[in-house]
Amino acid sequence: MNKLQNILLYITLAIVIISFIIYWVFPFHKNDKFKVFMDVISAVSSFLLIITIIAGIYSARESEQNNKIKTYDNYADFILKNASQIFLENEDMLYLYDCLLGKSKLPDISKRNISKENSIFIILYVNIAKVCNYIYNTTDKEYGKIMKNWLKKVLNQYLKCDIFKNFFTDYFKDKLAGPRIINFMKEEFNL
Repeated sequence: MNKLQNILLYITLAIVIISFIIYWVFPFHKNDKFKVFMDVISAVSSFLLIITIIAGIYSARESEQNNKIKTYDNYADFILKNASQIFLENEDMLYLYDCLLGKSKLPDISKRNISKENSIFIILYVNIAKVCNYIYNTTDKEYGKIMKNWLKKVLNQYLKCDIFKNFFTDYFKDKLAGPRIINFMKEEFNL
């Protein structure tokens, strides 16, 4: 709950508690004017409680939207930022980064580090698998569709690099991949 909700809830509780104390301790409740006063206090308490509930509903919606944004940011970090970070830390692998982004072709195999390539591909595919799990398991189908379209766009670019595609079909799919990423790659890219 946000600060406004807490304040309204505490005011409502204070009014109700004070009303009950006055009602039970003092004999005012036998007076007709006091009964009207208690009705007014009850109405005010009910009104404040309704406002608190409405504020809670809006707060929950806002929180849900913030969670969606955070989820998107986290998965974008998994796939894009982490990939860039890997290549920044391994400058000898920039040829692979350029290939994934479609900037250049791969050098001769004698100039490549196949072992590092495979390690980088595993990291990338594990991160892609996390997004696939989210897409297939989310209850918010509309947002899952947005994430799916985003992932397709990223993978469309990455799969232009033949060794990235071949690593999935020849190695990752059969030995390391879970059912969600296998289904996703089959449905979207026929791999």
